[in-house]
Amino acid sequence: MPELYIQTARDMGQLENSEGYKRCIVGNGLKEYNLTQLEYAVWKNVSRMSSVDQWREEMRSKIENKTRKRIEQIEEMFLAAKLMVPWNFRNIDDPELCNIYVTRNGFAFGAVKDKWVAALQDNSEKYTFSEEDYRIWVGATSTRLLVDVMEDLVDWYGYSEEQAFEAVVRKAKDFIRLGLWSAEYLDLEEEA
Repeated sequence: MPELYIQTARDMGQLENSEGYKRCIVGNGLKEYNLTQLEYAVWKNVSRMSSVDQWREEMRSKIENKTRKRIEQIEEMFLAAKLMVPWNFRNIDDPELCNIYVTRNGFAFGAVKDKWVAALQDNSEKYTFSEEDYRIWVGATSTRLLVDVMEDLVDWYGYSEEQAFEAVVRKAKDFIRLGLWSAEYLDLEEEA
């Protein structure tokens, strides 16, 4: 069982029809998914997850009148649709890494008084990083494969593949949870 899931889709908002029914839309790669309000609420909570067990328990306690079975069904649906993925990779050659794209959110302040600073797009939160963590965050410029961010550390900064893998896997989950990166899952072979 994985210890952690990472949210892998973009929040595309909610649309309301004339009867007041809300459709919640998320996009992942080339696909768009319509979620019920319950599914959307569960999906939004994936980003705040610190462990799978904690997340499951929280979903059961937060969502009244929902059985354990219903939460498990939603979890299975999200995993099948790759709206969240287990965060447990073996090494830089793990085939799942070749399907995860990351996009840097926010903006960079650079070095400020010996700290490396980044902020969310709306400047509501600022974060300070070590120089290494900042390099990793900046590596998701545009939309890039997670493994490409690792390869940049190897090519530009002399990391071994193992060092790059460990550094990016360690920090990526934090960047995604903080909203500093968005992640999407896209299997191009499956889409063909």
